[in-house]
Amino acid sequence: MRLVCFSDIHADYGFSLPEGDVLIFAGDFSGYSTELDVIVFNNLLKNLNFKHKIIVAGNHELQIENNPYCLESLFFCLSVLKLSS
Repeated sequence: MRLVCFSDIHADYGFSLPEGDVLIFAGDFSGYSTELDVIVFNNLLKNLNFKHKIIVAGNHELQIENNPYCLESLFFCLSVLKLSS
């Protein structure tokens, strides 16, 4: 199994990734925490060829920090895992 991990792109999508089985994004895809940042990142994820994608929100993803349950509507290409209370 090949893992590919990256983070801190801050809405700069001029990167390439190696092939792998599992993609792990470790936070900070947003530039200014706008809905457009989410839409663009989501479209990018949809087009990446990985069997599994794990996305962790960073401190720049204020829209998720302020409303963690908005993920289902924002990320249509992911299954959202929630913490149990």
